[in-house]
Amino acid sequence: MKPTFRGVGLTSALKKIEIDRFSNISESGASVALLDTANTFKGWKTIIDKQNSWIQYNSVDFGKKKAKSVSAMVSAREGGVIQIRLNNNQGLSFQK
Repeated sequence: MKPTFRGVGLTSALKKIEIDRFSNISESGASVALLDTANTFKGWKTIIDKQNSWIQYNSVDFGKKKAKSVSAMVSAREGGVIQIRLNNNQGLSFQK
């Protein structure tokens, strides 16, 4: 596990998940930066600039309530894939 800006912790699925607390990141082609360096409260973004690069976020606490949806702000010039995996390596894949 690689260190991040704020460290890895258990995050509630019911709150906004900031990507700067990622669990793992590919060795090249992926980075995390502020959306706006003049206003750090706007949050973070992931920059993927090399094919097959990735970022991983683990340890989301869903509590006793079942989540009914997932929402993500995503922008890509040439498309991409988002995978959501729950309790196994199979998961779901969303491709644009």
